[in-house]
Order: sequence, then C-alpha cells, then structure tokens
Amino acid sequence: MNYALFIGSFFLVIALAWLSMPSHQPSAASRTYRTAFLVSLALMSAVCWLLRIAHSVPPSAWWYVVAGALFGGMTATAVDVGVAEDTTPLSVGTRMDAPAGRHDPWRKRLTALCVAVVAFAAVVTTLPLWIVIVGLIWIEEPGPIFVSRRSLRADGTASRLLRFRCVRSDGRTLVVGLLLRRLRLVRLPQMAAVLVRAVNALRPRLRPRPRTAARSLARRPIAAPVAAVATVLLVGAVAVAALDVQTPRQQPVLKGPVRGLAVPQAFDPAEGAVLPNRRVVAFYGVPGAAQTGPAATLDAGVLDRLRAQGAEYEKLDPAHPVALGIDLVASVPDSDPGPAGTYSHRLDGATMDRYVDFCRTNGLLLFLDLSFGWSDPRQELEHFMSYLALPFVHLAIDPEWMFPRHNGVPGINLSNVRADDLNPLITAMAELPVKYRIPRKIVIIHQFRPTGDGMSDPYDPGNAEIADKRNLVDDPRVDLVVHVDSVGGWVGDIPTKVEQYDEWIRRDMKRFRNFQYGGFKIFYQIESKNRLMTPAEVMKLKPPPMVVTYGN
Repeated sequence: MNYALFIGSFFLVIALAWLSMPSHQPSAASRTYRTAFLVSLALMSAVCWLLRIAHSVPPSAWWYVVAGALFGGMTATAVDVGVAEDTTPLSVGTRMDAPAGRHDPWRKRLTALCVAVVAFAAVVTTLPLWIVIVGLIWIEEPGPIFVSRRSLRADGTASRLLRFRCVRSDGRTLVVGLLLRRLRLVRLPQMAAVLVRAVNALRPRLRPRPRTAARSLARRPIAAPVAAVATVLLVGAVAVAALDVQTPRQQPVLKGPVRGLAVPQAFDPAEGAVLPNRRVVAFYGVPGAAQTGPAATLDAGVLDRLRAQGAEYEKLDPAHPVALGIDLVASVPDSDPGPAGTYSHRLDGATMDRYVDFCRTNGLLLFLDLSFGWSDPRQELEHFMSYLALPFVHLAIDPEWMFPRHNGVPGINLSNVRADDLNPLITAMAELPVKYRIPRKIVIIHQFRPTGDGMSDPYDPGNAEIADKRNLVDDPRVDLVVHVDSVGGWVGDIPTKVEQYDEWIRRDMKRFRNFQYGGFKIFYQIESKNRLMTPAEVMKLKPPPMVVTYGN
C-alpha cells in the first residue's frame, strides 16, 4: 500500500504539471510545477488519511506520499528543462590534442582507477545529503538542479564543472543557495563529474578524434530527457528504500523456493530467539487504565522502573540475561457486547503504533495480550498479524476472558476453554519465523484457575479454566509458556501461589510434556496489601519462571 501511494503521488504530479502548463517561461513553469506538487500532495494526503482511519496504512505512509509527489515533480521538470543548466560560453571551441610525449598508458589507467574508486565512495557516502539538497532546491524553485559548464584546460583538453544551482531564473540567489555557499557545498556535484571523467579514462580509445563543446551539446537534446528521468528515478528509489523502515505492514513474505534460482542459506529460527537463553521480565497494562499495571502509560519513569526490576533478576541469575518487555492488552474484554457484539474491543492503530515504536526504540519485547471475548480467535489473531510479524513482538492469550462458545460474559461469568480453541493460535505463531525469517516466537497462555484434566467434568467453568491441557499442541517451532496468573493480596497468599505454580507448572509440565516454560505474575498494588514476593522468592520456584510479569 505504501508503494501504491508513492506511485500514485508520482504520476499525479506529472499529469497535473503537463496538463496545466500555460507557457514555457521559466517563472510560469516554476509556478505550475509547484502548484501541481502542492495539489497532488493535498489530494494524496487526504487519501492517506482516509486509509489511516481504516487502519490500512501506518503513519509512515504519509512520507511515501511526500516522496512520490516530490520526485514526480522533479521528473516532470527534468524531462522539460533537464537536470543541469549548461552555462558554457559559445567561445569554447574545439578541444586540441594533448602535446605529444612519452607516457605510460597503464600508469594512467591505474591512476584513473584509484580516482574512480575514491570518487565513487565519496558519492555513495554523501548521497543522503544530495537527496536533501536536491529536494530543497526544487521546492524553492522547480527547475534544473545543477549548473554545468565546460572549459578548456591549459593543455587544450576540455573539462566539465558541475555545481548545484544557486540562482533563480530571475537572477536572485536561492535561500538554499546562500546556505550551500556558506557551507561550501556548491561544488559537491563535482565529485560525480570526476567519477565520470575517471571512468572514461579507463575505457580504451581506439580512434581518438577532435570534439567540440558545441558538438557535445548537440547530443544533449536527445540524451537529456532519458538521463534526467533515470537520474531522478534512481534518487527516488534510494529515498523510498530509506523510508521503508519495516513497519508492521511491510514485512516480506517468502513464497518458497523457485526453480532455477540459487538455494538460499539455511535459516535457523533459534538464532536470536529469547528463550531459553534469556529470562523475560515485563510490565503489564491496558493503555490509560492505571489500575491494570505499570504499562498503562509509557514514559521514562516506567522504563527506569522496568530496568531496575529486571536488574534484580539478572543479578540472581547472571546465566540468563534479562530481556525486558511490555505485556500490552491489545484485545480488551468488555462486559457489554459493543457494536460488533464481541464483548471486546481492539486498541486503535495510533495506540498500537505508539507501543510498537516505544518498544522498538528502547529495545523491549512486546507481548500482544489477547482476551478475545466472543470474537473468533483466528480472525482476532489475523487482525494483529502485521504486528506479530515483527521480530520483537510476541503473543499472550488470556483464557480468563475468552468465550469461544458464547456461553458467558467477560468479568461476570467464569470461562472454560479447550485445547482446540488454543491450538490453531499456537500453530499460526509457529509458522511465522520461517515465513518472515525472524527468530522463534513466544506464546504465553495465562492460567488463572485449575486444569480440568482428571476431573469428572472438566468442561464446567466452575471446575476448570483449561479443560484439557494435556491436548495442547507440542510444536517445537514455538516457545510455549504457561503463566500462573492468580491474584493474592490476603494473608497466606504467597504459599497458595507457590502451590498453584507447583501444580499447574511443575506437575503439568512433567506429566503432559507439551509446554517448555513456566511464567509467574505479581501484582504491585493488590498484593502489597499483604506482602510482595521478592525476586529471590520467585526464583526459588521449581522450575524457575522464565517469564515474570508485573501488574498492579
């Protein structure tokens, strides 16, 4: 979708510019190009805004609109008036042959090769600066970007001087031109001219012949449009590649091997995987609901607090460095059906992007905690799949709020789920690493109440939360964590939570052998009414939890 917006803006500017060109006077043409750019930018921005409301594109899509409009205008300008304005005096005549003498052609070519390598490296290194300067020059006055001038050296050979255009068509100096002169960047394009001259020196000349500047300029009307379009499109492609920051909706999809192509190197999802080498310590929260957990808000204070909490666990077990994370409730349970009748609602795109950007910037893991309500679990997971395709985003499932058979209301009735409700979600997550060539995913299943295995009626919500835990799929392509989610806050709560962990994690892990890791949750505010478990006490659980989350 981002590339469609770029292409749409690109061709809309060209169409508007060429359809409304009133004359070929420089000032009139500049006004036309600028108007076409602004109109195209406004129209495509409106389209981008509508798509943004529908959650079809991320916020970064607008930059594709700007880039497409800018490079479309530059392409139209380049085709009409060229990329460079030639200011060669008419008095520059025929290039004379260099004085005869002894020379070493191989030494000359070696020198030219060294010059070409250095010039190429300089052009590539400064290319982002070129893109900025070119855009500023064109926006201030659409027209040629460079000024080209041929001159004769003392030995009679011709040379080309290439500079950025600093003067308007009416003779006044551009504002960006003043800046370029002050920073001494006007002659930056000369590196490209040096590169071309060095490359030409490497080519063998079988039949040298005199050439005049006028003769070279005679070729320009034919070659200029092609060179202009190629140059602008090349710069545009580089800019678009720079804009493509791998937002959630732009993950590459691998279609599998193709006959006739080289077989890619083997991909190992274990490389870069969090578990089993690192322990996760995460803050839980619903955005804007401070009572749910510390992650309800995002700021430097929350980040410092999370780092301090994680450091305590890493100090106790240096063999497992801590990976910090945010457990974000992305699918929020509701006690009323809502417009969709699902007893849940999803976070809006802006909030999702804010948490994604925060975690990406600060090197945190992000767990999308889905509660589902009455929503179809597979459809709900598919909605968030563009985020889950990111390497640092993982999944958490909370069966406490999950009613796939529509037999209860979240927050009012107890839930009861089956392995058949959870297994498709586990399998879908297991398929992501190979599909997107990202590290192995973590799937957390919260457990708030007992397991139904061995009960006379495991499907009774009053007896069990997970009816048949033994039937959870055992898929080595995903790291499955069963996370004890019970709440304390009363005298004797710590021994009870320890006993639940022993039963739901240690015992079930041993007898079912279909999940690999245990998790544990602590509630800062609720459980502090009695006493919070310390990290040292948490680490004494057997096996030690590999995922520890903190709510309020």
